[in-house]
Amino acid sequence: MNLQYLAPAVIEAIKAQSGKPVGLSRPPGSPSEMAGEVYAVVYQLFTDVNEPSSFAEPYDMVWQGIQVTSIAESGEQASWMSDQVRMAIIGRSGGDWIQPISPTGLQVCGRTLAISAGIEQEDGVFNSYERYRLLVTG
Repeated sequence: MNLQYLAPAVIEAIKAQSGKPVGLSRPPGSPSEMAGEVYAVVYQLFTDVNEPSSFAEPYDMVWQGIQVTSIAESGEQASWMSDQVRMAIIGRSGGDWIQPISPTGLQVCGRTLAISAGIEQEDGVFNSYERYRLLVTG
C-alpha cells in the first residue's frame, strides 16, 4: 500500500474547507509570503502496521497518523484554523463527510481525532496541533 498520496489529499481537504494555505511538513510559501497569514502544516506520522483494524481483513487496512499544526498571529485565529481543520478531516453533514479525502490509489474508510492540544504561544506566534487517525486501504 503506497501512502505517499495520503497527506496531499488531507491538505486539499483542509484548503477546501478553510481557504487558507497548507504546507506538507513545512510552512507553505516563503517566510515573507506567510508573514501575518493564518495557515496549517500537515505531517504524516509513522504507523504501527501491527495495530489491528476493526474490519474482517485487518491486513488490508492500516491506521495512518496525521498531525496538523495550525499557526496564526492571534489565539483566535489559531483556534479558528483548528476548527476548520477538524471540520475538513472529521466533520460530517447528514452522515457524509463534509470534505472528501481521496488519495490516489487509496480509500479512506474511517477518520478519528486522536489528540487535540490547546493553543500555545511562542515568540509571538500562536499554534495548536491535533493528531488524527485515518483508516486506509489500497
